[in-house]
Amino acid sequence: MNTPSQRAYNQVKTLARQAAKHDNWLEPLFDNVKEIKDFGQYSLVHRERWEQTDHFETFYGKNLTDIADQQAKRYNVSRLDNWEAWNEFYQELKETFWETWEDQTDFVTKWKLHNEQNRTSKTLETSHA
Repeated sequence: MNTPSQRAYNQVKTLARQAAKHDNWLEPLFDNVKEIKDFGQYSLVHRERWEQTDHFETFYGKNLTDIADQQAKRYNVSRLDNWEAWNEFYQELKETFWETWEDQTDFVTKWKLHNEQNRTSKTLETSHA
């Protein structure tokens, strides 16, 4: 498997850090997914929801595509001729984007805090019933 360059990873990490710092649109919506108890599962749902929006595509998806195109070109991989090989670049870079964004926004801590608040409120509701 061909891998993106360190420069490409750095570009994506910078994009993610900027998103974490300046883009409130990507804030997690914990209240809409109370049934999901596993952080990994919630993280995937969050990512999938945002990736389907015009906002994500306009500000991040296009940049990720451009960087993936640059990386594929290094290995003479064409998106049209070899979609699977090109998509490996894109998926790797997109994963790096989300991991960096989650790290920068302290996503795991927010998730844990939200779940703790839910448990506390359910305990209070049960004790008052």
